[in-house]
Amino acid sequence: MSEIQEVLADQITLLNLVGHLSFAVTAASLAMRDMLLLRFLGVLSGLLGISYNYFLPGGPLWLVIFWLVIFSIIHLWRIYGIFSERRGVHFSEEERELHSTIFRGFDTVEFMRLLNIAERKSFSKGHQILDENISSDNLFVIVEGKATVKRKNIAIAQLAPGSVIGEISFLNGGRTTAAVYAETQLRCLSFTHERLTGLFNRYPVMRLSMNSLISADLAVKLTAQTMDTSNR
Repeated sequence: MSEIQEVLADQITLLNLVGHLSFAVTAASLAMRDMLLLRFLGVLSGLLGISYNYFLPGGPLWLVIFWLVIFSIIHLWRIYGIFSERRGVHFSEEERELHSTIFRGFDTVEFMRLLNIAERKSFSKGHQILDENISSDNLFVIVEGKATVKRKNIAIAQLAPGSVIGEISFLNGGRTTAAVYAETQLRCLSFTHERLTGLFNRYPVMRLSMNSLISADLAVKLTAQTMDTSNR
């Protein structure tokens, strides 16, 4: 048997597999955006690590086991906190639909936090929601209705429920690149930059979810504009 085969044979034991699995679960948890799933994986990783370090041939490594127990208790405490928060969340039928469609990238508690800082606004047909080449302090998400995007008074795109208005200004802090008008009776959720920034500073993972929502919306808009240009 070669030296490499001997090393592999020595590593591939049930106990070593448990040790490797513990680290693999830890690595997987770091890739999770859902905090509840991250915590559950943290507990699982801790239990596997405790088992591995207890049954080592040379005897238990109590220092490592002690800290793995502490980490697992912290994860369990946060799991309890998350479930406690979610028990206090109650959405209307419309809010549940918004969460399952437009804001599906946010978990239940995160969506509740967004709603708490949002202002619900309605615009009549033809109303100008956003002007071109201005500094805007608001980010809008269309809940119901349609809107038209105009640049130099020429219509360049149509927006539907789920579309974001003012995202370019929000992302780069610059001036708006187009004007937006309500094509029909329109209802939106409006967020000020100050409130969103404050929320994201407290809960950084929510910034990633909002950036994902905006990125997906931009991709849809760019695809629509490309198709419209090619059809002309």
